[in-house]
Amino acid sequence: MSGLCSGTSIALALAAAAPERVDGLLLHTPFVRPGLIRGPIRAQLALLASPLGALFGPLSRSGTLATLHRRVFANAAEVDAEQLAHDQSDLVRADVRANRELALDLVRVDRSATLASWRGPLGVLLARADAFVDSDATAAAVRDLAPQAVIETIAGGHGWTPAYVRAQHDALARLARAVGRAS
Repeated sequence: MSGLCSGTSIALALAAAAPERVDGLLLHTPFVRPGLIRGPIRAQLALLASPLGALFGPLSRSGTLATLHRRVFANAAEVDAEQLAHDQSDLVRADVRANRELALDLVRVDRSATLASWRGPLGVLLARADAFVDSDATAAAVRDLAPQAVIETIAGGHGWTPAYVRAQHDALARLARAVGRAS
């Protein structure tokens, strides 16, 4: 089972609910616990989960505002223009209530116990300058909680330039092989 960014919390929740159905975990930018999320992102998630988060729907439909937000908070200067357009398209189609529920989950749920009890193969990919999670602290937490984890840290942030995508792809392929061999 795999998860990317906030989707890692979903993968971990599923692994906790039915560990017998999961052969291994491959997590890219895992949200392990709220304290590992960078402060500005944690504040945004808390705001999104609050009653004011209802404004997120109309604001997310504005490509200009969404791009400005990404440039300020999410390494968007490192994101290829085509990828930004794709992300905006996804954002417009996303369910606002589901986004708010996920934000609430990310700022309230600590998935450390799931990682600590996980005995199966685990691959983790982190970007050294990620805008969302503290990659060094996350790597240390994962090592403490799941010593069997294979962790790769690559240069870059939460961006998607062609070079960054290639680096991610290569690292994920190595991690997938490591997780597959161990299962």
